Amino acid sequence: MAKIISFSVDLSKIDKTKIKQINKKDGTLGQFLDVSVVLNDTKDKFGNDASMSIGQTKEEKDQKVNRVFLGNGKVVWDSTPVAKSEAPASSNSSNDLPF
Repeated sequence: MAKIISFSVDLSKIDKTKIKQINKKDGTLGQFLDVSVVLNDTKDKFGNDASMSIGQTKEEKDQKVNRVFLGNGKVVWDSTPVAKSEAPASSNSSNDLPF
C-alpha cells in the first residue's frame, strides 16, 4: 500500500563529505545523499511517526557509529483501505424494520 510521508530536514546536519557526485543518464552531474527512513507504528506526542537519518555504510554499521538524525516526519496520505465497522445491532428483535 502506498503512503506519502512529509519531512522537515535540518540541512545544517548534513556532512558535505556524504554527498555523492554522480553522472546522470542525461550527462549532467547530480548530487545525491543516501538517507534512511524509519516508519513507526505509533505517533509521538507531536504526531510524527517517521524519522530520517543519513544512510550509513556497512563499515559504519559494523563499528556502531551513531546515526546523524536529520528530522521527523509524518504520514500525510495513506492508500490502505480502512476497515468498515459493522452496523450496530437493531434493538427491534422481531424484524429489521425501523418502526
